[in-house]
Amino acid sequence: MLDKKKCNECYKYFRETQGKMTILPDENKLIWHFYCKKCLRSWRKRGLQKKGFSDKEINEIVLKEYP
Repeated sequence: MLDKKKCNECYKYFRETQGKMTILPDENKLIWHFYCKKCLRSWRKRGLQKKGFSDKEINEIVLKEYP
């Protein structure tokens, strides 16, 4: 497990190539978090839905950004 990272969303373990490290603000500091690709896709989809994109547009954007 030493070479794997725990997803901050689903709490499963993945190789670093199966996700992405992100920096998120927390109070007065920035904290690194790891997210697997599945959770990143879900996170991105929710954001695009809130911005009013259609399902087709969302799928195209997410597939392009997270193949």
